[in-house]
Amino acid sequence: MAQFWHPSWRQIVLGLALVRTAWDVAAALRRRGPWTRALLPGILGVEALLSGQAHRPWILGATAGALEAFFLFLLWRGLAHAPSGSWPEETVAKALGEFLPPAVARLAALEGVLLAGAFRFLFRGWRRPLPGGFSYHRSSPLGTLLPVLPLLMLADVFLLEVLLRRVPTAWRLGIHALGLYSLLWLVGLWASWRSRPHQIRPEGVILHKGLFKRLELETTDILDFRALPDFHDDWDRHAALKGAHRLEATRDSLWELRLATPAPGIGPFGPVRARDRVVLSVDDPGAFLDALRRAGAPLPS
Repeated sequence: MAQFWHPSWRQIVLGLALVRTAWDVAAALRRRGPWTRALLPGILGVEALLSGQAHRPWILGATAGALEAFFLFLLWRGLAHAPSGSWPEETVAKALGEFLPPAVARLAALEGVLLAGAFRFLFRGWRRPLPGGFSYHRSSPLGTLLPVLPLLMLADVFLLEVLLRRVPTAWRLGIHALGLYSLLWLVGLWASWRSRPHQIRPEGVILHKGLFKRLELETTDILDFRALPDFHDDWDRHAALKGAHRLEATRDSLWELRLATPAPGIGPFGPVRARDRVVLSVDDPGAFLDALRRAGAPLPS
């Protein structure tokens, strides 16, 4: 840590923070962004100025703790007070967007909602009835892998303790924390797949890939729904999926929707380019096809 805050690094960080602060202030003056976006780079600049002080660790710890508590507050408020029918990550991203660039705010919101979903799922969330719709999580091997991951993680901790026994304790704890975080991330991903199935409604079709992608389509724009053939290798797979919205939860048993007009989607960083093909997973394709026909999709017989 001391090497990172070497004077040369301090000057670089200070310069970048000043540039970003000036950029955000100029954007606020032109009414292209809120004034609050200059707060975080300003704090980073102050930290760089104080990096040579003896009390720096206390200042860094207090600042990091305050920012983390503030983020958790915004996350809690977004999850608890999201308007009915809205997506909680959108509410959290809107609040974080007052302090962060839009793409960064959305990514941070997704991460927070994903981890919140992991804890909700672990604390008896698996006993809740699944929401209505067309699931796709059962076709994924992730569901089979998750119960085994804690045992693998214990073996991994033991192995790392043997291999890294001469590494400082703080580094070892950090590596174990990353492993635990990875496990929670996978649980949150699985929980988001369970809680966000595909929906076919009178007003249109909503397709999901958990928290990380969402498409809203007009039913009358869906021209075809067919199974994709098995791929001989990864090159064939890449060629077949190129240029399509990818909502797959498994490598096999994929289905394709062809659209009359290209439709945009919502990805981790916001809107994504419109495309006229959608590759997705669905556990019961027969029921999904029947529902599309009942909803008025002009599918071939």
